[in-house]
Amino acid sequence: MGLATLIQNSINSQIGQLNTLMLCRVVQVVPFIKLISYFDMGYEDGSTSPRTEIQDPLILKGKSYEVGDVVLTGFLQEFVEDGATRKFDISDAVIIGKVQI
Repeated sequence: MGLATLIQNSINSQIGQLNTLMLCRVVQVVPFIKLISYFDMGYEDGSTSPRTEIQDPLILKGKSYEVGDVVLTGFLQEFVEDGATRKFDISDAVIIGKVQI
């Protein structure tokens, strides 16, 4: 892999982490909910990066999910914790609801 390809893949993988909405599959519900992105991140050269894993996203009150559910996941635009501000961070995921594909 050439240097240019390595740099381009690095840029693409970081851009791929900047999401406002993403489809995910529920892969675990006990002891906490774990999601993986529904789609692989693919590159022009045919390579792919691992699917994004999200642990313990926020869920709306009264909602429940089962392993295998496909869910629409949003990311908080901004979250302040201990004086530090995060924007559109994967760790600030919120399950909006189930979707049928």
